Amino acid sequence: MLYNRLQQLRSEEEFERLHNKVDSMSGIVHDEDRTVPRRKRALPRRMADFVAHDSREAPMEDTGTGEKEQLLRDFFAAIDATSQAMMSRFDQEDLKVFREMDDCLVKAANGNISGADVKERLASFSHVVNLDKLTEELRELSIHIKIYNKEVPKPIMKVTKVSTICDILIGKPSSKECLPEVDRLLKLYNSVPLVSATAERTFSVMR
Repeated sequence: MLYNRLQQLRSEEEFERLHNKVDSMSGIVHDEDRTVPRRKRALPRRMADFVAHDSREAPMEDTGTGEKEQLLRDFFAAIDATSQAMMSRFDQEDLKVFREMDDCLVKAANGNISGADVKERLASFSHVVNLDKLTEELRELSIHIKIYNKEVPKPIMKVTKVSTICDILIGKPSSKECLPEVDRLLKLYNSVPLVSATAERTFSVMR
C-alpha cells in the first residue's frame, strides 16, 4: 500500500501541489528563471545500493537552470530511492511466509478459509503449531468473532487486519482459551521485527 502511494506521488501534479502548499505556508514566491545556489546533500552510504532512477522518461528536461526544475528532480529521486529501499527491505523470502500467515488469519476471521489452504500455506509452521488443530480452530474463529460482535456496541463488519483479531481475543479471554493454536500463531506473527532503525532512516532521504 505504501509503495503504491509512493508511485502515485511520483507525478508532476503531486509535486506541483506540494510545491504550492509549501509556498503558501512560507509566503515565498519562487522565480523559476533565476538560479539559486544550493548545497547538494550527499546520499547516505547506506543508500549506495539504491540507484535513484526510473525507466520512465523524466517529466522535465534537465536544463541545469531553475530552482523549481531542480526541486522536481530531487523529489523524483527521493521517491525512487525510497521505493527501491523499501522493496528491498520488505520483499524478502523470509517475510513471504508471514504474509501467507496474515492472509490465512484474515480469511479465517471472515469465514473464508479451507483446510487444504491452511495446510498448504502454513506448512512451514508445522514445527510450531499443530496444523490439524489449527485448521479446526481457524474454522471456528469467525464464530467467536460473531459472538464478540453481539457483546459490543459497535460490531466489526469485516476483519481486514490481524491486529483486530488480537484485540478480540484480548477482549474475550474465553475465546482465547478455546483457540490455543490460533493464539500461538498470533504470538509468532507479532514477534516478527518488521521495523528497524535502518528501514526508518530510509525516509530521511526525502528530507
